Amino acid sequence: MLKMTPAELHKMADRNGDGGLSYVEYANAIYRSPKHGPVGFMKSDRDKSGTLNVKEFASKLEGIKWYRISRKTPAEFHADADADSDGVLSKQEFVTFLGSTAHLDTFFKKADQDHSGDISVIELSGYIDAILK
Repeated sequence: MLKMTPAELHKMADRNGDGGLSYVEYANAIYRSPKHGPVGFMKSDRDKSGTLNVKEFASKLEGIKWYRISRKTPAEFHADADADSDGVLSKQEFVTFLGSTAHLDTFFKKADQDHSGDISVIELSGYIDAILK
């Protein structure tokens, strides 16, 4: 679980120390996407300064999967999604963790390492580790 706050991440990524995060600084330290990165960055730059201030950056972080996943432990995510409290996540409960049904079968198959048809805390932990690498 990542302990850094948005302000701490912003400061770490702000290589030139000017208080604003340029696209290059953002792409190098936080999220690189040649296809979607520049457009998303510009949409997040609400004051049109060409850089992200801490408030704009914090808002942008909420849309980045690795950041959202790093905010809780796998056990916390598992408990939050386990609606029937049976200790495993069904495919439908896994949707709660994913936040979307896009590519559900592919992601579920990847997470369900023992092919049992449900996901344990250990399997969810392994899935999260794979995403964050």
